[in-house]
Amino acid sequence: DKVLAGWNGLTIRGLAFASRVFGRPDWLAMARRAADFVLSRMRRPDGGLWRSFHSGVARIEGMLEDYGDVASGLVALYQATFEPRYLEAAEQLVDLSVTSFWDESKRAWLAAPKGQGELLVPTYVLHDNAFPSGASTLTEALVTLGALTGRTRHLEQARLYLEQVHGELTK
Repeated sequence: DKVLAGWNGLTIRGLAFASRVFGRPDWLAMARRAADFVLSRMRRPDGGLWRSFHSGVARIEGMLEDYGDVASGLVALYQATFEPRYLEAAEQLVDLSVTSFWDESKRAWLAAPKGQGELLVPTYVLHDNAFPSGASTLTEALVTLGALTGRTRHLEQARLYLEQVHGELTK
């Protein structure tokens, strides 16, 4: 009965892609419903994301994985539906991610929003685990958004991050 933004983003991404591959409009309808729920019930007034939704209440400020997973899911949903609202929402989320999570001095993505007082030491997202990291899904969304919109700021942001992790990726 608890809804997580990031997990819904991964689900939206998978359903949207699979609906295209297997010609399953019912899966696309499920992806749309999940995306519409996240966009209507899990967005903060500033356009950012809440991390969870439980008992009718959205709470906890979204983490990088929430932004990356939802943005990636929305891009995949746009590619399946060509509905501009999904592309626009994805673009807003990646732009907010840069403002909230990008550490320019380290050229890395923070796991939690900047200035979150509950953390003693900032944590950076560097690796995928059982789920793709927010840095991975956000970078994928940035590259795809850059290709779809022609906005070079998205490709430049992805380039900055990929240059920083290049050594680790090739190792």
